[in-house]
Amino acid sequence: MKIKNLRKFILLYGCLSIMFLFAGCSSWTEPESEKINNPGIETQNPELYEEYLSNLREYRNTNHKTTIAWFDNSCKFPINQSQHVSALPDSLDYVSLMYPDNLSEDELNEIAMIREKKGMKVIFTIDFDNIKLKYDTWINDLMQNEETIDEPENFNLFLLDTVKSSLALVDKYNYDGICVSYNGKPKLYMSQSDKIKYSGYENAFLGIAEDWHARNMNKIMIFKGKPQNVINQEIFENCLFIVIPCLDVVSTSGMTYNLVSACSEGVPPDRFIPLLATNSIDESDKKTGYWENGINAIDGASSWLVKLHSGFTISGMAFYNSGNDYYNPSYTYNHIRNAIATINPSVKK
Repeated sequence: MKIKNLRKFILLYGCLSIMFLFAGCSSWTEPESEKINNPGIETQNPELYEEYLSNLREYRNTNHKTTIAWFDNSCKFPINQSQHVSALPDSLDYVSLMYPDNLSEDELNEIAMIREKKGMKVIFTIDFDNIKLKYDTWINDLMQNEETIDEPENFNLFLLDTVKSSLALVDKYNYDGICVSYNGKPKLYMSQSDKIKYSGYENAFLGIAEDWHARNMNKIMIFKGKPQNVINQEIFENCLFIVIPCLDVVSTSGMTYNLVSACSEGVPPDRFIPLLATNSIDESDKKTGYWENGINAIDGASSWLVKLHSGFTISGMAFYNSGNDYYNPSYTYNHIRNAIATINPSVKK
């Protein structure tokens, strides 16, 4: 049996949702203190909605470009839909929560819903640079108080403890996996002492993540950063995708440069996913999420992505701080939705 074109089905679902929404607008004419419940298609036409969800879950198993959204869930009492993980575009495959701990009951319910009904997977990122920044800030405070500390040894212990605590969140909240973020240092310019130091970093950071994954093969592990700087590249054998940050890229040539640079010996070039920035919600900011020609970065990157590339294969696209794209006068998550449609123009079986 053929699977319907997902784009058409989503469009039909969206149109029907809008129709049912406006059908109930008469209740908005007079202000009321009570919370108004406007039923959507899931209650107005549950059979159609279940068919949509079934097609959506089947879509996950088709050959398509994977999409990942980094989502800022710092607000525990959402005041609009942009702060709800459940409002993200349904066709996204993975959501990486930017604040993985202290999840509220509402967050847990929304996560369970998008996983069970929509087939999305929810992960979080453990970032080496963020851990190092926290440690350096702590060291700076100690130095100001004229205290001394053996930096290399103590940082590795701090790193080890932090990674172990982060990995414990997978079981605590039933995450589908993790993303490990590591930029490292260009190996070409490493002294022998630097190589020893960064090898220690990798053993404490990537090594423990690799060991965790070996004991949790049912969980997902994704790498984000600069794979060309990783000394021991065996970790990539167990990484489902390699996300290449392109947040500061301003042109197609910059996109190509970042991905070609990642193609070093030992790095599998068949699972790259570029990470793009959404626009800032600050209307005066005309740089974040834009290229040098003024085009939206996500729009430009999605058009570039579908072209033929030599030396590497692009497996999908990722969006940083995805909630910012919710705000659009024509359509919520306009740029992300258009990007998904561009890189996955049709889904058939």
